[in-house]
Amino acid sequence: MTRWRKIGLSVLAVLVVLCLITVVILQSDWFREQVRRQIIAVTEDATGGKVEIGAFEFDWTHLRATLR
Repeated sequence: MTRWRKIGLSVLAVLVVLCLITVVILQSDWFREQVRRQIIAVTEDATGGKVEIGAFEFDWTHLRATLR
């Protein structure tokens, strides 16, 4: 194997691992809670009131949050 091919394969392997880690993080309860807290903080700052979320769903495939 040439030197450049080894470097290319190493870069590709790192990118694949980073993509897998990103998917795992996006599906985690920790990330869902961070998104929920950020939505509450931004909304409270914008309105000056207190915000409560009854139900929160996060669709990681479309990066969409649904609040009720």
